[in-house]
Amino acid sequence: MRIPGGAEALALFQQLLFDSWADGTLTKPLARIKVDEKNCFGSFQWRAIRQASRKTLPRHHMVATWKHGKESFVEQKIVEDIPKNRGAEQGDVDGPMEASLVLGEIANQTRRAVHAAQRGGHLPWLVSGHGEQQSVEQEYDDRQTRAQLWEAATPKQRQVGGAGDSLLTTPDNEIQKGGGIADF
Repeated sequence: MRIPGGAEALALFQQLLFDSWADGTLTKPLARIKVDEKNCFGSFQWRAIRQASRKTLPRHHMVATWKHGKESFVEQKIVEDIPKNRGAEQGDVDGPMEASLVLGEIANQTRRAVHAAQRGGHLPWLVSGHGEQQSVEQEYDDRQTRAQLWEAATPKQRQVGGAGDSLLTTPDNEIQKGGGIADF
């Protein structure tokens, strides 16, 4: 975190959040999702890596497709090589980026599912009053329209400026007012 005690603060926050839930003292519903990042690095299927890179980092998609084009093996001393179709190669400098692309897509899908359940009336919005609920529902509907337009656009159409410039990100990554999902 680059802040003395920063990781400890996050750990304490997570524990206090859990304790509040366990004690029944949370005043509003909350979704808490924890990803085991320690063990996920080599676990993501190659297909998921290619799909995430195609969607969010199209320049890397061709590289990932090329790397995954032939069978790969887990290589360890004393045991026979084992074929694999997931994770980064041993020593692959793209591994952290590829894992983060897949984690980002998982977070995106989770936000969409929770907000869709809220919009469908299966989970409550974190707002009070009918007027506020209508406002957040309208914001959700507007975001869905913009997300559909983003999905339909080609990577070239998503570029800001010109070739080689930055890409517009999906509106699904925006924070939904009254949505109840926060990324830490």
